[in-house]
Amino acid sequence: MTAPYRLMLGLLLLIQVATVTAYTDHDPGMDGLGITASGARTGPGVCAAGPSVPFDSVIIILGYGSCVVKDRGSCVVDIGVTEADGCKDVSNVDVWHASRDEALEIGRQQRAVIILPGEER
Repeated sequence: MTAPYRLMLGLLLLIQVATVTAYTDHDPGMDGLGITASGARTGPGVCAAGPSVPFDSVIIILGYGSCVVKDRGSCVVDIGVTEADGCKDVSNVDVWHASRDEALEIGRQQRAVIILPGEER
């Protein structure tokens, strides 16, 4: 689901609804080293997004905050995609948190997001 384009600071932005989740370096499938798919370190303000969102894009999650896309995930898919092979559930934005308790507090949320595209290197 998408909302109409809005004019903000001279840019046309698309507001979309995304499934937002959270992860840590020690979740299943993670190696605990904190290295993202882009080669950057995990840390505050880092997130994973679907493959069509370039690394270094900024995602503004309305009512939550913002993050920079530095990671991918096998169950992190593009907005509008509802399944992925081997995944019970999928998300569109997976935000890094330092502790499992913090990540679990986020749970699965439907949030309005704005994606400001970065440039792949």
